[in-house]
Amino acid sequence: MNYVVYGNQPVLVKNRVKTIAKQILGDLNDMNYCSFDLSENLIQDIIDEAFYFPLGFDKKVVVLDNCYFLQSKGSKPKNDSNQNFDKLIKFLNIENENCSLIFVMYSLQFSAGDLSKIIKEKCELVKVEELDEKNWYGGVKDYCTKKYHLNIDEDAILELAKRTSGDTAALKNSLEKLSCYGEAISIKEIELLIPRKLEDNAFNIFTHLINHENDLALKTFRDLKINGGEPIQLVSMLATQFRLLNEVRYLSNVLGYNDNQISDELKITPIRAKMIKKNLYIINEAKITNTLEELFNLDYQIKNGDIIDRFYNFELFLINF
Repeated sequence: MNYVVYGNQPVLVKNRVKTIAKQILGDLNDMNYCSFDLSENLIQDIIDEAFYFPLGFDKKVVVLDNCYFLQSKGSKPKNDSNQNFDKLIKFLNIENENCSLIFVMYSLQFSAGDLSKIIKEKCELVKVEELDEKNWYGGVKDYCTKKYHLNIDEDAILELAKRTSGDTAALKNSLEKLSCYGEAISIKEIELLIPRKLEDNAFNIFTHLINHENDLALKTFRDLKINGGEPIQLVSMLATQFRLLNEVRYLSNVLGYNDNQISDELKITPIRAKMIKKNLYIINEAKITNTLEELFNLDYQIKNGDIIDRFYNFELFLINF
């Protein structure tokens, strides 16, 4: 039996691959289990490996990581033109009881191409579900207490859940850092050791600017800068916030939409629509338009290399808002 394991969260996907391999083989070692990255290896070489009989074992598992050719979107690696997918198809048409292939895709959207259809027909599909927002806190708590055995209080778990927000890779990295701390973990340690998500920081900067708290916006950015925050990302995220504000302004002030109508039109919650509308009492259309133009110019100058110090120029934008 061959498998396609797919999902948006690489950590969860890789864990499921290992689980399936252990179900097939029992114990894993270099003789019965191997993994190849398709962005670096040719499919024909991997199939040759799959045909080799596993010495000392009845079965073997070959993992094909980063199967870009299964995805509906994504760039192709440099070696794509050298791939011999016909050899892969021939292997799938042969019932090989000694070797199982596991295709790994870090996406939920399959390509509509012929190769993708053939692989889906010949393999068992294993979708790796993500923890939704409702269950994320419970998942974080289990990771903290059962897998990493941390002495961590409830408030700290809640803050850690907020700062990782559905990102299992970020959660794993955070727990590795916290486990090295070696003492009882409280919310103070979370605030000290685990940075907020970039989206949260961008929203905080946006809120500070709207409320004329330029000093707090600047402090937030400087704290973020210590953790590797890049101005180019923040420029894009701030522009998204101001575009949304402008759309709400138009729907509310020009078309007369209520909160529920704005929610339906922009695919946001009514509560968020209401909160955004409150900002329109503080900032007018001209300021929104001018800010979007400033952010566009700043984005262009950074990407075009016109700005020597992108951090300094982004700080100027915050100060002068």
